[in-house]
Amino acid sequence: MFYDQYDLSKNCQSRIEYINGMPAAAIRACIHDPLQKDNVIPAMEIFHEEIQAIAGHSDIIVESNKFVVHPIFQRKSLKLKYDLFSFIFNLSIKAGARCVVTAVREEHAKFYKKMNFYSISGVKRYPGLNFDTVLLASDMSSANELPAKIQQRFSIQPTAA
Repeated sequence: MFYDQYDLSKNCQSRIEYINGMPAAAIRACIHDPLQKDNVIPAMEIFHEEIQAIAGHSDIIVESNKFVVHPIFQRKSLKLKYDLFSFIFNLSIKAGARCVVTAVREEHAKFYKKMNFYSISGVKRYPGLNFDTVLLASDMSSANELPAKIQQRFSIQPTAA
């Protein structure tokens, strides 16, 4: 388990997906609303300038972070990943966010491009981590189309009710 000061912040929500009662994957969404003074998100620690450039001083943004998948399910469940990112995008729609940002290892960027993410930074190192990251963004201007696009790109069949 990995905790940080954002886990208990009012502007952050985590989601855990279970398979057969076992925690299989998790993700956290942190909402930055510039009208809320204490509304800081983790990416601002090292990507403040890049976030300002894309969102300005008035736009709401959502950061997706702490995305983890249990090793047993790493290469087996695209639906699991879809469900977690649907949570992120649906929360972003509800918050009225301009974009979603996420800091990832450069070699993981290809996965995020399937969800309309694109690079907005050079390589930087988060304090306390032993690897470099890049900041990616996904514009929410076509937000209503994103869950369907994600489902299509992952070739996920809708679940029967």
